[in-house]
Amino acid sequence: MHGLAVGDLNVYLPNSPGTETVVVRCHTTRLDQVAIMKELFSEYGGIKVSHNQRTNSYHVNCFLNRSFDFLLGKSVDCWGWVREKYPTSVAFITGYIDAEGNYTINQGRARFAITSYDADVLSWLSGWLSRNGIENKIRRLHRKGEKRKSDKYHNYSVWNEDLWRLNINYKDSLYRFIEITFPYIRHEKRKMDAFLCKRNIESRI
Repeated sequence: MHGLAVGDLNVYLPNSPGTETVVVRCHTTRLDQVAIMKELFSEYGGIKVSHNQRTNSYHVNCFLNRSFDFLLGKSVDCWGWVREKYPTSVAFITGYIDAEGNYTINQGRARFAITSYDADVLSWLSGWLSRNGIENKIRRLHRKGEKRKSDKYHNYSVWNEDLWRLNINYKDSLYRFIEITFPYIRHEKRKMDAFLCKRNIESRI
């Protein structure tokens, strides 16, 4: 829950005095994401899903009690507790992957990448991977304030935050990473992509 929330969910308290409701919401074009929201939160509160036919997208709102206050906020002060134990950190990492990760096969080789503004998460993740024998690379793609092309008319805007990318490209490291995280994956597309990457690595051993 917490990894997914930090990566991709909007969590807030309604602006009303004495509220006892935590709202967890997302906007997505993928039914996989809708399914994850229902799987994770339906046991604990009401869920409303609305479909925008024009954009073929979904708004999901989950209404939970205040025991879910731990999902509020995305700073390291809010999620840092997951670092204390190995199983908890793996579950958090996999939730974050469900939100932001990308398994691909590029030029016949399995790859993994996360591209995100969450420098604190990716920096900690890079260190965690290294400590667990998984080679990775992390780099800054864009700096805050740099120009970015924003539309087909060549209008430009700027990056609002630094954008970072973490890669796992070496087959032995990626195989170990998939083995560790696969039991926790909830996103069906991520699960299938990870499975295909694992098969690709096995074909090259």
